[in-house]
Amino acid sequence: MYALRASLKKSVRNSDCAAKALIDRQSGELIGICTFTAYSLERQRVSGVLQGSQPSEIGVVRLVMLGGARKYQKRGFGQDLLCDFFEHVKKIHPALPIKGVYLDADPAAINFYARLGFVQLSATPNAFGAVPMFLAIQHILAA
Repeated sequence: MYALRASLKKSVRNSDCAAKALIDRQSGELIGICTFTAYSLERQRVSGVLQGSQPSEIGVVRLVMLGGARKYQKRGFGQDLLCDFFEHVKKIHPALPIKGVYLDADPAAINFYARLGFVQLSATPNAFGAVPMFLAIQHILAA
């Protein structure tokens, strides 16, 4: 956990990403965290997912990390954190017109993200087995 905390602090301090965290008000324990950053995808990575003609680079928000402390998992906190993240995406969309949210999902989390509307992209999983997924901005704005 220490390495994660140090890496997260460095990334946020260097403005490489932004973070949202859920903290237990009584104990002060970290329940969960998500980090995200502005990102771009090549048009062909989202072909078939976005309608109409698109520029060669598609502006998105990349969900870099979503995680929770083991004792708080399977209790809805991850979904709560994502809903808060989506509200943040809605607020920044007028200033930074993005096409959606991109993430690399751990294979065990694919169904979790699919239930929220994310679709798998046709790219192959990365070296760690993470599967690229995308959620179009229209779905976020409509929620």
